Amino acid sequence: MTTRGRRGMIAASAIAAAVGFHVPFTILSMTFDYPDILREPSGIVLTRFLEGGTSLLATWYAFALVPLLLLPLIFGVHERVRNRHDLAVSTTIVGFAAVMLQTIGLLRWTFVVPALAAMYADPAATEAVRAAAEASFIAFHQFAGVALGEHLGQLLTAAWLAMTGIMLGASGEAPRWLGRAALVPAAMMAVGTIEHLGTVFPMRTAAFSTVTVVGFVLFTVWLAVFGVYELRAARPGTGHIA
Repeated sequence: MTTRGRRGMIAASAIAAAVGFHVPFTILSMTFDYPDILREPSGIVLTRFLEGGTSLLATWYAFALVPLLLLPLIFGVHERVRNRHDLAVSTTIVGFAAVMLQTIGLLRWTFVVPALAAMYADPAATEAVRAAAEASFIAFHQFAGVALGEHLGQLLTAAWLAMTGIMLGASGEAPRWLGRAALVPAAMMAVGTIEHLGTVFPMRTAAFSTVTVVGFVLFTVWLAVFGVYELRAARPGTGHIA
């Protein structure tokens, strides 16, 4: 692939991920009260999920696929800097792991929660069956959702973003200010993971939820700006923009 072609691929990946995050997230917040719904009792979550029908299921599936949009960006940046920075290989491994963990965590809403919601809402279900469905939901939510997708996935995403910003700035593949700007949302996302510890430790972590949200929004802004930068650099007749 030519340099311009790779820049175009990176630009498309960055912009698609930035936009792709906001669309399903906004739909989920409007139709499912996400993420506030997660603070409700599991029985209410399962009931609301079943009421959402096929459209809600499709939205969750789309949301789960959003992290995969970052893969061309992750591997494209690797190809650009692999011979120019010692962090290239480790950054790519961290980024790939982050994408996989977040995707796996979100896919529980498509392949696990529907069965539990149907079990809970079955008119013939006994109290024991409903209790089992609630317990299973909590277990999957804590492990696949909180531990893997949100905590580890978010930590690794923050690490990948910080490492990518450092590499781009140091290698001259992007303006230094753009590389440094990546450190702000990376730091906020890393700090925001403290919220997840509040699900198991007796500590107040509500404020860290806001830190996470702001961090992710700034992350998508950074992706969009980087995508536009790469798009401009990929145009024929355009020199390197520093």
